[in-house]
Amino acid sequence: MSGAIRQQIDELRDRDAERETGSFAFTDGTERVTEDTEFTGDLVVSDGNKLIVESGTTLNVDGDLDVEDGGSLVFDSHSEEIDVLVDGKMVVGETGTVRAEGGDRVNLHVSGPVTVRGDGTESGTASISTGEHTQLEMFTLGHVTLEDGANVSADGDRTENLWLYSGDDEIDIDGNNGRIRFTGVLYAPESDMTLDGSMTFTGSFTANEFEFNDARLKLHYDEALRDNQPFDGRSVPVVSRLHVSTHSVVVESD
Repeated sequence: MSGAIRQQIDELRDRDAERETGSFAFTDGTERVTEDTEFTGDLVVSDGNKLIVESGTTLNVDGDLDVEDGGSLVFDSHSEEIDVLVDGKMVVGETGTVRAEGGDRVNLHVSGPVTVRGDGTESGTASISTGEHTQLEMFTLGHVTLEDGANVSADGDRTENLWLYSGDDEIDIDGNNGRIRFTGVLYAPESDMTLDGSMTFTGSFTANEFEFNDARLKLHYDEALRDNQPFDGRSVPVVSRLHVSTHSVVVESD
């Protein structure tokens, strides 16, 4: 699993960008990414500003991504797929929102930790969401934390539209300061997952080990996922069998 994610991240790092920048102006509160762009440094979307990534583009953030304090990151995939690489950590905090829409697929890769953290109130919910006709696939190699009322959901309970893939790092889901809501597929067969507090899962979730710390869990498995496969059935680099043998060679002089 982690090898497959790492391979995809390496491929995105090698892409050539048409534009390189270290800041966005957010004129009238909005900035648009209309061509393949490399953003150097940490990218912060906050204070009610909106960053729209247009269809068919690649955004490579060479640093951390923070979406918080009313900031909004929108992926508008109305005609082609969108690829995004965050080569650091990603934080969606308090009233920050990340949303995929438009009808085509959005692929979001994060090489470091992913944190979605609300403020414990309904009005302060940090969210990652996708429209009913848009598929959002998120891949991370870092520690995943959902806490304080975080909401990660596919619209209309179309669970097949939102996939969160995790490598071999840990996953912490803490609903003690606000119920966690997850609607989609959380696929992390190498990760250890800790569940604490109140949470609702609709879809499915897979982990290496589960630890329940006074967790109050509501779980609804979506039977529509029965025929769905991770990576959309695409092949991933795996070792299914390893055969080890030794051969002795003796060299002697006459």
